[in-house]
Amino acid sequence: MDFDKNSNNNTYVIHVYYNSIAIVMQSWYTHLYVHTTDTTEQ
Repeated sequence: MDFDKNSNNNTYVIHVYYNSIAIVMQSWYTHLYVHTTDTTEQ
């Protein structure tokens, strides 16, 4: 029981960790895409 609870807790922490990384990467790629399209139109 304790092992299962600990494993579930680690999975939750990893999920939140990678979710935050995905948000940062998505915003970074969006910024890069907008910057690229801006330089192309100029």
